[in-house]
Amino acid sequence: MGFFKNLHSLYIQKTSKFFRQGMPFFVTILGSLYFVIEFRQYEYDAHKDKKKSISPAEAKKLGVAMTPEEIKEKEKKDEEKIQNFIKEHAEEDNDDWENVRGPRPEEDENVRTELDKDNRARILKAMSEKQAEDLQKARLLKLEDQREALRKMRGAMVGSEQK
Repeated sequence: MGFFKNLHSLYIQKTSKFFRQGMPFFVTILGSLYFVIEFRQYEYDAHKDKKKSISPAEAKKLGVAMTPEEIKEKEKKDEEKIQNFIKEHAEEDNDDWENVRGPRPEEDENVRTELDKDNRARILKAMSEKQAEDLQKARLLKLEDQREALRKMRGAMVGSEQK
């Protein structure tokens, strides 16, 4: 008879609404609570280890202001640096610039190449003659280097085909 009692209790467990819906709910809630607590504790411990205090002598060596007087002094120095920077750049003449229109994505390639040519012409006109000559020499050297590299590649290809 003991066997049938166990069988009957298993049947009740399977059909009981608590075991079908309530138990998984409570297991999920309590399990997630446990994992959240463990995760947050780990995060807290890791953050706690990162925070290390330093002595005022070490802070002074590093150049960190610790006292209110040092902080005010540093703020005054920073303010002076900012004012000097503003004065230097306010004296500069910023009126000798030209608005150059760049290409738009919806334009076709012909318009873009024309704009590039115009922009290059303006830049070359603004440069001194020596700078323009240096730029042309650099372009020629670059072209010669590219040609030499192509010759080497062709030579290597022809050599490998003959073997």
